Amino acid sequence: MVNILSYNLTHPYPWNIGFTIITFVAGILVIPVLIIVNIVTVSHELVPSLQPDFEPNVTVKSWWTTTPLAPLLRRGFKATRCQPKDFGRGDAFRLSPSLFEYKVLSSWRSNRTLESSDEGRVEYKGDSFSACWVSRIRFDLNVLEATQTLTAGIQCPSYPVQATLETSVVFATEISKDFVGQYYGPDINILDFVDGNSTDYRRLVFAVLDVISTDSQSILDGNRINWLSLSTRIDLRFDEPIFRTTTTVARNGTSSMFEDNDMGDVEVYRPTILNLMWAVRDAIQLDLGNTGSDDIFTNASAINSTFSTNPPFRGFNSSNLAWVGKNTDAPRRSSD
Repeated sequence: MVNILSYNLTHPYPWNIGFTIITFVAGILVIPVLIIVNIVTVSHELVPSLQPDFEPNVTVKSWWTTTPLAPLLRRGFKATRCQPKDFGRGDAFRLSPSLFEYKVLSSWRSNRTLESSDEGRVEYKGDSFSACWVSRIRFDLNVLEATQTLTAGIQCPSYPVQATLETSVVFATEISKDFVGQYYGPDINILDFVDGNSTDYRRLVFAVLDVISTDSQSILDGNRINWLSLSTRIDLRFDEPIFRTTTTVARNGTSSMFEDNDMGDVEVYRPTILNLMWAVRDAIQLDLGNTGSDDIFTNASAINSTFSTNPPFRGFNSSNLAWVGKNTDAPRRSSD
């Protein structure tokens, strides 16, 4: 048996020169075929791609149909299941800057006069959100929780990114609840991270929001006001912000509501609320990519025209003002 499986060591392969001839002939026959196949396919690499027409809840069965390969050459390949990316009501997502999380309230599949049938999930192909803008903001003050919450309504007016979004920002004296505090954690003075030459815009955004919110929380501190809660809706669709409704609940349980830009006894705090609202609005629109000339984070000259001086109201003894402790060691008044 051993002799049958052995051959002369002077030949590195069996069958003597016959093996060489067979290999040479096979190479001559195969190489031209490979060249022809390479020319036909234009060196095309098969990669998964989204289906050309968006169909909700339908997976792509034949992703190679978007390639220039001849039908004969497509046989034998297995389809890769590639679900298109879409968004619709109830979805939550972040954009590349990742400053805020957005919730989709509605999405539309048309630019024409909208009908109920146009509402639904929309295919997302990487389109920009730069046309989106903050159209309204609700400001909620909760004295018991020591929080100030701003909920922004965002309009994206043109298809394929035609949708209504919402995002909320919470400012609090407790670090674990505070928007900025949750990002940095405790025992950090975030102003130490601000560098005038830095290209990290997140540091600047968080620093501005922390300073302005510290100002607002110090002025609207529960020890100085007579309410348990304050809520106001601000309409930003016009040249000047309009406070549509303002509702307060006093410590004795009495509630009051004011309408049509009348804030009642909350009027004295209008500049405080507006300053915080402008800072949040510009931060959100920066995150969306809508950086107009009036955005304080892209145009420093817009700061003076954006923020109010916000001086203490008549009869207020500012020398006794105690600032709430937050993320900065040196809080400052917006009138400075």
